[in-house]
Amino acid sequence: MRRIAAFLIAAALLPGCGSDASDPTSTSSGEGSLQLIVEPAAFWQVTPGQMVVVLASATGGEGEMSLSATLAGDASLDPDRVNVEPGEVVEFTIVPGAGSPGSTLDLAVTAERAGEQVAVSRRLEVIEWPDDIAPLATELRDRFVAYLEAERSELGITTETEWVGTITKPQILVVMHYLFFSEDWEMGITWHVTVPEHAWSRMYLRARDELEPSIGLEIPSYLDPDSLPADYPPEPTIDR
Repeated sequence: MRRIAAFLIAAALLPGCGSDASDPTSTSSGEGSLQLIVEPAAFWQVTPGQMVVVLASATGGEGEMSLSATLAGDASLDPDRVNVEPGEVVEFTIVPGAGSPGSTLDLAVTAERAGEQVAVSRRLEVIEWPDDIAPLATELRDRFVAYLEAERSELGITTETEWVGTITKPQILVVMHYLFFSEDWEMGITWHVTVPEHAWSRMYLRARDELEPSIGLEIPSYLDPDSLPADYPPEPTIDR
Protein backbone atom coordinates (compact mmCIF):
# COMPACT_ATOMS: atom_id res chain seq x y z
CA MET A 1 0.00 0.00 0.00
CA ARG A 2 1.26 3.44 -0.88
CA ARG A 3 1.81 5.47 2.26
CA ILE A 4 0.98 9.16 2.34
CA ALA A 5 2.76 10.77 5.26
CA ALA A 6 4.67 13.87 6.27
CA PHE A 7 7.81 12.25 7.73
CA LEU A 8 9.57 14.78 9.89
CA ILE A 9 13.31 14.48 10.23
CA ALA A 10 14.23 18.03 11.22
CA ALA A 11 15.88 18.09 14.61
CA ALA A 12 14.41 21.54 15.16
CA LEU A 13 11.06 19.90 15.76
CA LEU A 14 12.36 17.96 18.72
CA PRO A 15 12.34 20.14 21.47
CA GLY A 16 -4.02 17.66 29.87
CA CYS A 17 -7.24 17.54 28.28
CA GLY A 18 -8.24 18.77 24.86
CA SER A 19 -11.62 18.19 23.33
CA ASP A 20 -13.40 18.27 20.03
CA ALA A 21 -16.18 20.78 20.48
CA SER A 22 -18.12 19.95 17.33
CA ASP A 23 -17.55 16.23 16.78
CA PRO A 24 -16.81 13.89 19.70
CA THR A 25 -16.38 10.84 17.47
CA SER A 26 -13.71 9.84 15.02
CA THR A 27 -15.98 9.35 12.00
CA SER A 28 -18.02 11.94 10.16
CA SER A 29 -20.33 10.97 7.30
CA GLY A 30 -21.86 13.16 4.64
CA GLU A 31 -25.22 12.51 3.08
CA GLY A 32 -23.53 10.58 0.28
CA SER A 33 -21.13 7.65 0.37
CA LEU A 34 -18.04 9.56 1.50
CA GLN A 35 -16.87 8.88 5.06
CA LEU A 36 -13.96 10.52 6.87
CA ILE A 37 -12.09 9.07 9.84
CA VAL A 38 -9.84 11.34 11.91
CA GLU A 39 -7.80 9.96 14.81
CA PRO A 40 -7.59 10.61 17.67
CA ALA A 41 -11.18 11.46 18.52
CA ALA A 42 -9.98 14.00 21.12
CA PHE A 43 -6.65 15.36 22.31
CA TRP A 44 -4.89 15.63 25.61
CA GLN A 45 -3.14 18.93 26.20
CA VAL A 46 -0.15 19.69 23.96
CA THR A 47 2.96 21.79 24.47
CA PRO A 48 5.13 23.99 22.19
CA GLY A 49 7.50 21.99 20.00
CA GLN A 50 5.49 18.78 20.40
CA MET A 51 4.83 16.87 17.18
CA VAL A 52 1.10 16.18 17.07
CA VAL A 53 0.48 13.66 14.30
CA VAL A 54 -3.18 13.48 13.26
CA LEU A 55 -4.33 10.52 11.17
CA ALA A 56 -7.01 10.80 8.50
CA SER A 57 -8.52 8.33 6.05
CA ALA A 58 -11.57 8.53 3.80
CA THR A 59 -13.64 5.69 2.37
CA GLY A 60 -16.71 5.22 0.22
CA GLY A 61 -16.99 4.89 -3.53
CA GLU A 62 -14.14 4.69 -5.99
CA GLY A 63 -11.55 7.05 -7.37
CA GLU A 64 -9.06 9.57 -6.10
CA MET A 65 -10.14 12.09 -3.49
CA SER A 66 -8.59 15.05 -1.70
CA LEU A 67 -7.83 15.22 2.02
CA SER A 68 -7.05 18.72 3.27
CA ALA A 69 -6.45 20.36 6.63
CA THR A 70 -6.68 23.92 7.94
CA LEU A 71 -5.45 25.15 11.31
CA ALA A 72 -6.31 28.28 13.30
CA GLY A 73 -3.76 29.25 15.92
CA ASP A 74 -0.03 29.59 16.56
CA ALA A 75 1.28 26.33 15.08
CA SER A 76 2.68 24.86 11.90
CA LEU A 77 0.78 22.30 9.82
CA ASP A 78 2.24 19.90 7.27
CA PRO A 79 0.92 18.95 4.73
CA ASP A 80 -2.23 20.94 4.06
CA ARG A 81 -3.62 18.89 1.15
CA VAL A 82 -3.00 15.40 -0.26
CA ASN A 83 -4.67 13.41 -3.03
CA VAL A 84 -5.32 9.79 -2.04
CA GLU A 85 -7.19 6.65 -2.97
CA PRO A 86 -9.99 5.41 -0.68
CA GLY A 87 -8.63 3.84 2.50
CA GLU A 88 -5.16 5.39 2.35
CA VAL A 89 -3.89 7.00 5.56
CA VAL A 90 -2.64 10.58 5.69
CA GLU A 91 -0.62 12.06 8.55
CA PHE A 92 -1.12 15.77 9.25
CA THR A 93 1.58 17.03 11.63
CA ILE A 94 0.96 20.00 13.90
CA VAL A 95 3.76 21.67 15.91
CA PRO A 96 2.53 24.32 18.40
CA GLY A 97 4.55 27.53 18.32
CA ALA A 98 6.59 29.07 21.11
CA GLY A 99 3.92 31.68 21.84
CA SER A 100 0.98 29.29 21.89
CA PRO A 101 0.65 28.31 25.61
CA GLY A 102 -2.70 29.37 27.01
CA SER A 103 -4.35 29.24 23.59
CA THR A 104 -6.31 26.70 21.59
CA LEU A 105 -5.65 25.34 18.11
CA ASP A 106 -8.62 24.55 15.88
CA LEU A 107 -8.06 21.91 13.22
CA ALA A 108 -10.47 21.08 10.41
CA VAL A 109 -9.91 18.06 8.15
CA THR A 110 -11.96 17.80 4.95
CA ALA A 111 -12.44 15.01 2.41
CA GLU A 112 -13.66 15.96 -1.08
CA ARG A 113 -14.51 14.07 -4.25
CA ALA A 114 -16.74 14.84 -7.22
CA GLY A 115 -18.59 17.62 -5.47
CA GLU A 116 -19.15 15.66 -2.27
CA GLN A 117 -17.53 16.98 0.90
CA VAL A 118 -17.34 15.92 4.54
CA ALA A 119 -15.37 17.54 7.38
CA VAL A 120 -14.27 16.73 10.94
CA SER A 121 -12.93 19.27 13.45
CA ARG A 122 -10.59 18.90 16.43
CA ARG A 123 -9.51 21.35 19.14
CA LEU A 124 -6.16 21.30 20.95
CA GLU A 125 -5.35 23.13 24.18
CA VAL A 126 -1.74 24.32 24.49
CA ILE A 127 0.07 24.48 27.82
CA GLU A 128 3.66 25.25 28.85
CA TRP A 129 5.48 22.05 29.82
CA PRO A 130 9.13 20.99 29.49
CA ASP A 131 10.22 17.81 27.77
CA ASP A 132 12.65 16.42 30.33
CA ILE A 133 11.81 12.73 29.87
CA ALA A 134 13.43 12.20 26.46
CA PRO A 135 16.58 10.45 27.84
CA LEU A 136 14.62 7.73 29.65
CA ALA A 137 12.17 7.39 26.76
CA THR A 138 15.11 6.85 24.39
CA GLU A 139 16.68 4.27 26.72
CA LEU A 140 13.41 2.32 26.83
CA ARG A 141 13.00 2.59 23.07
CA ASP A 142 16.43 1.10 22.56
CA ARG A 143 15.57 -1.86 24.81
CA PHE A 144 12.44 -2.57 22.79
CA VAL A 145 14.34 -2.11 19.53
CA ALA A 146 17.02 -4.62 20.58
CA TYR A 147 14.30 -7.18 21.29
CA LEU A 148 12.51 -6.50 17.99
CA GLU A 149 15.74 -6.82 16.03
CA ALA A 150 16.47 -10.19 17.63
CA GLU A 151 12.95 -11.66 17.79
CA ARG A 152 10.92 -9.88 15.09
CA SER A 153 13.41 -9.32 12.30
CA GLU A 154 10.63 -9.36 9.69
CA LEU A 155 9.59 -5.90 10.88
CA GLY A 156 12.83 -4.37 9.63
CA ILE A 157 13.49 -2.51 12.90
CA THR A 158 17.16 -2.55 13.92
CA THR A 159 19.59 -0.58 16.05
CA GLU A 160 20.37 1.39 12.87
CA THR A 161 16.76 2.56 12.46
CA GLU A 162 16.49 6.34 12.77
CA TRP A 163 13.74 7.79 14.96
CA VAL A 164 12.30 11.22 15.67
CA GLY A 165 10.86 11.58 19.17
CA THR A 166 8.27 13.77 20.84
CA ILE A 167 6.62 14.03 24.22
CA THR A 168 2.88 13.42 24.36
CA LYS A 169 0.31 13.86 27.14
CA PRO A 170 2.40 16.43 29.05
CA GLN A 171 1.46 17.10 32.67
CA ILE A 172 0.71 13.43 33.44
CA LEU A 173 3.03 12.45 36.28
CA VAL A 174 2.25 8.79 37.07
CA VAL A 175 2.41 7.20 33.63
CA MET A 176 4.75 8.93 31.19
CA HIS A 177 4.06 9.00 27.46
CA TYR A 178 6.45 9.39 24.53
CA LEU A 179 6.28 8.77 20.78
CA PHE A 180 8.95 7.88 18.25
CA PHE A 181 8.59 7.90 14.46
CA SER A 182 10.74 6.09 11.93
CA GLU A 183 10.08 6.16 8.20
CA ASP A 184 7.78 3.14 8.48
CA TRP A 185 6.68 2.93 12.12
CA GLU A 186 5.17 4.86 15.00
CA MET A 187 6.35 3.55 18.38
CA GLY A 188 4.38 4.62 21.43
CA ILE A 189 6.08 4.11 24.80
CA THR A 190 4.61 4.47 28.28
CA TRP A 191 6.14 3.74 31.66
CA HIS A 192 4.80 3.62 35.21
CA VAL A 193 6.67 5.80 37.71
CA THR A 194 6.49 3.68 40.86
CA VAL A 195 8.25 1.05 42.97
CA PRO A 196 10.40 -1.51 41.09
CA GLU A 197 7.90 -4.37 41.15
CA HIS A 198 5.29 -2.21 39.39
CA ALA A 199 7.63 -0.22 37.15
CA TRP A 200 6.40 -1.60 33.85
CA SER A 201 7.03 -0.08 30.46
CA ARG A 202 4.80 -0.79 27.46
CA MET A 203 5.26 -0.23 23.77
CA TYR A 204 3.04 -0.35 20.72
CA LEU A 205 3.87 -0.23 17.04
CA ARG A 206 1.69 1.27 14.32
CA ALA A 207 2.65 0.91 10.67
CA ARG A 208 2.42 4.44 9.31
CA ASP A 209 0.04 3.41 6.55
CA GLU A 210 -2.44 2.07 9.12
CA LEU A 211 -4.81 3.77 11.58
CA GLU A 212 -4.33 1.46 14.57
CA PRO A 213 -1.45 -0.16 16.49
CA SER A 214 -0.83 -3.80 15.65
CA ILE A 215 2.00 -4.98 17.93
CA GLY A 216 2.53 -4.59 21.69
CA LEU A 217 5.29 -5.44 24.17
CA GLU A 218 5.85 -4.95 27.90
CA ILE A 219 8.99 -4.82 30.04
CA PRO A 220 7.71 -6.02 33.45
CA SER A 221 10.19 -3.85 35.40
CA TYR A 222 12.28 -1.37 33.43
CA LEU A 223 14.29 -0.60 36.58
CA ASP A 224 15.72 -4.11 36.28
CA PRO A 225 18.26 -4.17 33.42
CA ASP A 226 17.67 -7.92 33.01
CA SER A 227 13.90 -7.57 32.60
CA LEU A 228 13.13 -8.47 28.98
CA PRO A 229 10.18 -7.46 26.78
CA ALA A 230 7.32 -9.90 26.34
CA ASP A 231 4.19 -9.86 24.22
CA TYR A 232 1.46 -7.57 25.51
CA PRO A 233 -1.85 -6.63 23.83
CA PRO A 234 -1.27 -3.43 21.83
CA GLU A 235 -3.16 -0.28 22.67
CA PRO A 236 -6.45 -0.14 20.74
CA THR A 237 -5.85 3.46 19.64
CA ILE A 238 -2.92 5.77 19.01
CA ASP A 239 -1.46 7.74 21.93
CA ARG A 240 -1.74 11.50 21.61
